[in-house]
Amino acid sequence: MKKKLISIDLTTGNYASFIDRQITMAQQRTSTYTCVSNVHMLVEAYRDASFAEVVNQADMATPDGRPLTWGLKLIHGFDQDRVAGLDLMPDLIAEAEKKGIPVYFYGGTPQMLEATDRYLKKTHPQLQVAGYYSPPFRPLTAVEENETAAMINRSGAQLVFVALGCPKQERWMAAMKGKNSGRHDWYWWSPAYDGRFTIQGT
Repeated sequence: MKKKLISIDLTTGNYASFIDRQITMAQQRTSTYTCVSNVHMLVEAYRDASFAEVVNQADMATPDGRPLTWGLKLIHGFDQDRVAGLDLMPDLIAEAEKKGIPVYFYGGTPQMLEATDRYLKKTHPQLQVAGYYSPPFRPLTAVEENETAAMINRSGAQLVFVALGCPKQERWMAAMKGKNSGRHDWYWWSPAYDGRFTIQGT
């Protein structure tokens, strides 16, 4: 269930339900995406109706920032768990490792991805990493976008972590939704994986 908070529709429920639903979508190879929503995203969506549409079309929009949970309490009258990206991401990775779900990391610098790889090899040795890719720091051409879609399809990834910065990453995920071939659908999720992983992985 979603609840409107000013400009965005936030997914509600207890913390565990967010993990369960996202893992289920990955296992079912559902082509979808989730936005990890904070105050910055709320403001961007308020200022730009087209971006609000991107966020509101996501299958899930988690209440990452504490002010968002306070807003839900004030407007809708219920206590909502905070679902922070830096909590959600390691829990999703742990579940992916346990259930054999291949993951892919898209975005960030090559150095950041190398540090993430080192960290994951230490902490999640059984995790199936389908690939890493650091895209150019500019808009992709139509040809490059299709090549990217094909590359991730070939990898067999079922859970793709995206870090391009807000609002670029949300727009990119929305544009990529459904660009799957054969039996490989993608599950898109947008954390700041440059935080916990590269710090601990260096």
